[in-house]
Amino acid sequence: MTIDVIPIYIATAAAVVVTVVAVAFRLLTLPAAITAAVILVASAVFWGYTGFAVYAIPFLLNGALGAIGKKKRKEREQKLHEHSGRRGLKQVLVNGGPALIIMCIAFFTRLDALYAAAVAALAEAFADSEAGDFGMAFGGKTVNILTFKSAEKGLSGGVSAEGSVASVIAAAIVAAIPVAFNAYDGAVFGAVAAGAVLGVITDSVLGASVQALYRCPECKTLTEKKFCCRRTQLIRGSERLNNDAVNIISSLAGAVLGGGFAALALYL
Repeated sequence: MTIDVIPIYIATAAAVVVTVVAVAFRLLTLPAAITAAVILVASAVFWGYTGFAVYAIPFLLNGALGAIGKKKRKEREQKLHEHSGRRGLKQVLVNGGPALIIMCIAFFTRLDALYAAAVAALAEAFADSEAGDFGMAFGGKTVNILTFKSAEKGLSGGVSAEGSVASVIAAAIVAAIPVAFNAYDGAVFGAVAAGAVLGVITDSVLGASVQALYRCPECKTLTEKKFCCRRTQLIRGSERLNNDAVNIISSLAGAVLGGGFAALALYL
């Protein structure tokens, strides 16, 4: 088994730049930036230029798009979520870890469907992020995905037309990256994109049903935070199923579905 070292050198140089930029522009905490750099290099080890690109391009796009409506999103995030502003180590691992593990398994087994599954996991994470960002910044009416009743912007389980369109476009962008490197064809692209979109839907369904939701006893705000004006009260779901847990489950759902659809396209 041979490894092309040139992509690894490039990924290492890029990882250093990513670390400096992410910390300087307060996109990531220092531990998160270092972890992201390690993931970038590892992705190049496991899948060469393609592996590096499927991590680097969504990261760059997320940083660039993050400047759009930043102030409006930040205000909503601080009100509703435990994590706001700079992303931390846990979020980097949640969004990038599952795909890297799958990519590692694909490297040793040489199963193309597993590489597709890894891309689907990343596509789901990026699509979910952009759905939330665009939904909070520009979304019109937001409704609960299960009840279709009006929902607070930014709360898990809420969907808007703008956020839904953004998620589909984001999933397609990430799914298309390996096509540019001739890593897979159009049929697998469709399979990966479909799996990622279904993963985002899974995230919304879980967010509207079993994910922890709290109410502040003082200001009566619905939130996903355990503390608001004071300790909040759990009114739905399980404390163990916070946003990070749901994100991991949804990323894996995208990987299983995307990889499964890709296997059908590749082997049947």
